[in-house]
Amino acid sequence: MNKFGFSLEEMRSAGVECIYKKEDAPEQLASKIFDFKTGPDVLSPLAAGKEQFLEHLVKHQPKTGHALLDGGELFVALKGRIRPALRQGMAPGVSAGLYIEAQGRVIELGAMSCSFESAGSSMNLGLPSQLREAYYLDGHVQGMGLLVNPSDLYNTDFLPTKLSNGWPYTNTIVSGLRGVKTILARLVERFDLEAQSSSDYYGLRCFLKRKGNDKDVEESLLLHVPTQEIFHMTGRDILGMRALQNPVEALDEYCSHIITTGMNDFSFDAYLGDKVF
Repeated sequence: MNKFGFSLEEMRSAGVECIYKKEDAPEQLASKIFDFKTGPDVLSPLAAGKEQFLEHLVKHQPKTGHALLDGGELFVALKGRIRPALRQGMAPGVSAGLYIEAQGRVIELGAMSCSFESAGSSMNLGLPSQLREAYYLDGHVQGMGLLVNPSDLYNTDFLPTKLSNGWPYTNTIVSGLRGVKTILARLVERFDLEAQSSSDYYGLRCFLKRKGNDKDVEESLLLHVPTQEIFHMTGRDILGMRALQNPVEALDEYCSHIITTGMNDFSFDAYLGDKVF
């Protein structure tokens, strides 16, 4: 069984520069956040400190929260080169992430968007309150991800998806499946999904996906927004999905396992109920 993730030392060896203080950030990044109010505010958490930034995660997901809290300090890293603004009045072209090293693995922590509050997002409103306040509370963590390649800071895996990445909605979840129209019709009927003006359905969304390597079976957690129910799907067998029981405990056990071990061997079986179909 392969271990996933890489250390801060490996990250630095790949040429990534780490920023630990808000005042040490490149001028272009600070300007994008505070002058143009664009992108995630990855700098304010550096000033607030990890204890404040992670406090609600520690409260509602204690194993996961403490696994991170026991790690290093928060830091920011640029995900690519800084590019000048395309024209006057536009923000500089710079992308950065907020990170912490825990148990020898670097975790990206989602930061608040400068342009909207997560409380107004349809993506996380359906989560049980303890999970919403742990992973998606305004001013605190906005999802997270385990980095799996020190030379690619854009892609993460295994943990509750950052809000800034967007959560796949019903149509994209079933896209490409054989008999997709029939499958979508069954989902619409079973979950009483309402179509938007775009003909898309947003009532069933995927907020966690773990892929691992090519030999690992992909698993996903789907949220039925209106009822706060969470379902587990293996591979792309959406008609074989099963209800996730005691999701608050299940997520804490799973996320803390990924962070502390880096092993993709956690089983949700003890938390799975009957099949939906």
